[in-house]
Amino acid sequence: MCGLSHLHSLNIVHRDLKPRNILLSQPGPLGRVRALISDFGLCKKIPEGRTSFSLRSGIPGTEGWIAPEVLLDTPGNNPTRCDQAVDVFSAGCVFYYVVSKGQHPFGHTLRRQANILTG
Repeated sequence: MCGLSHLHSLNIVHRDLKPRNILLSQPGPLGRVRALISDFGLCKKIPEGRTSFSLRSGIPGTEGWIAPEVLLDTPGNNPTRCDQAVDVFSAGCVFYYVVSKGQHPFGHTLRRQANILTG
């Protein structure tokens, strides 16, 4: 969470947190393993003086790991404004995935998006 907190302190939202974007280091001298965030290709800098960003450029992220407020941004709706909470949602899904030894908190791949939207 320190890496995510650091990104957010710089007003950067990752927008694609998922298990494949978390790298694990080799154990250090004290036997500790570090988890590092990778793949910053979808990152978005929130402009100075703002607290959120628009989704006009489409839905970012990977299916099954996208926050519900992002999924609700569909053509015809007013553009949704999103903030760092989208990363917190994805991080929660990743933590669940780790502690449950590979189970996704919203079930099978084919139903994840619908399950995320219905809670």
